Amino acid sequence: MFLIVVSGFKDGFSSTFKYLEPSISLLIFPIIWFITRSEITKKQQITILKTFVVSSLLLGVYIIGYSSYYSLLNGTKFIVLSEEIPVLSIHPHYVGLFFFMSIVILLFKQLKFKKAIQFLLITFFTFLILTMASRAILLVLLLLLVIEFFRNKTTYKNKIIAFLIVILSISTAIYFIQPLQKKVVEVASAKQFELPNKKWPTSAQIRIGLNHCTAPIIKENWITGVGIISFERILNECYSKFNNAEKIHYNSHNYYSFLIGSAGILCLLLFLLMLFWHYKISLKQKDWVYFYFLVLITLSLFTENILSRVYGVVFMLFFMTIFVKNPLKSNPKK
Repeated sequence: MFLIVVSGFKDGFSSTFKYLEPSISLLIFPIIWFITRSEITKKQQITILKTFVVSSLLLGVYIIGYSSYYSLLNGTKFIVLSEEIPVLSIHPHYVGLFFFMSIVILLFKQLKFKKAIQFLLITFFTFLILTMASRAILLVLLLLLVIEFFRNKTTYKNKIIAFLIVILSISTAIYFIQPLQKKVVEVASAKQFELPNKKWPTSAQIRIGLNHCTAPIIKENWITGVGIISFERILNECYSKFNNAEKIHYNSHNYYSFLIGSAGILCLLLFLLMLFWHYKISLKQKDWVYFYFLVLITLSLFTENILSRVYGVVFMLFFMTIFVKNPLKSNPKK
């Protein structure tokens, strides 16, 4: 609401509402929370989460199936598609969100799957995440392993063995999975900002350029911002000087930069306060699925404006609704 009001006065409410149309669920979901007083029971939550895992599995099977069809049709070697998912038009980063949450649910919720099936599902989703090669998702996955490494009450011998297995698995994945190897090379080679003659820069170079262009906007307008439309226009005017690809427009690929550049520091602080409130609830409930979901969202927003797309907004508020509407364990009668 704060973003709409500030940007509305700067860019006009009509343009602002049109731009934020995919994000309208951010306003609808909280209203539903207050209208529907009934809470989601633990049994209902498990059913919903189990359905989500099965849906993610179907999506993963579709990706593998389409990749097989594509390789047979073109007579090429089988490679899992790591670009925008055909027909469904979903960016790999968002697919990674679904698969990561499926792994977390399988690890921390009792879904009554057999252990063998659970292991196979986690392995399958992990393989797909590595193939999608989204840096933010991979970082959150590593962070999960680190936190659980220290949180798990097991012997140091077992921890060392687990650590070595993870290192070996990551090294093997980088060597054999081409999209992941490509992303590692991209990041390693992107040491400076240079895009004057690159019509099709790498994703790492794109982000370097966008960060270069958003910094001056924020520095000069950090108190009140410049409005959503103006922020996007200034950003792309700057970026076009370094990239000669015509008619290509990017958002900031950093939602925190987007908020402060569009509506100022107070807008960003209000958003961070909302995230903090959810972190507080997750820790109070000792719900690790909820906690890792928040970590996933927090870090993903550094590399993608996931709340500017419908399925990004619905994904975030889908899980927030499940956890916010679930009674606190400390007071189950409430």
